[in-house]
Formats: sequence, structure tokens, C-alpha cells
Amino acid sequence: MLSLPPEWNFTLQRLAYINKEGLDAITTVIHELEQAESITRNRIRYEKGLLREMECTVYSSPKLNVSYGNNPIVENPTPENPTQ
Repeated sequence: MLSLPPEWNFTLQRLAYINKEGLDAITTVIHELEQAESITRNRIRYEKGLLREMECTVYSSPKLNVSYGNNPIVENPTPENPTQ
């Protein structure tokens, strides 16, 4: 996606058309990239609220999650004074 020109119209159907993968695989990958914060999508609406298009921003590396700050969530934290 980063190698395509900026004016290229991204749709899931067009991505599936230019790739070997099917529409379901492309949709799954887009959702995975969105969860990894490598892609953000924003719905654009007409004045009366009707959906117009989806604006998609693609990052070369995942965005920093500013809500975590300097305290990331640790699944298996270690005790402060571990015994040996």
C-alpha cells in the first residue's frame, strides 16, 4: 500500500484485484494492521450525515499508543524483590 501513489483510490475490492489474495484475506489483513496501529481509518460523511468515503492513513511502522505512556501493560509482571 505504501508503494502505490497517494492519489490511488483504496478499496478492499481494488486491493484484492491487484493482489493474489481474495477479498476475505485482504479484509483480515486490513483489520490486523488496524489493530497493530499500522493503519488508521476515518469515515468521511456528507453534510447530511451520509457516508461518503473512508480515509485511510498507512504508517511505515506502528503508531505509538500514547494512552500507555511510560507504563506499558505487562501480562506477567515480575515481583520487585524476586527470591532466588
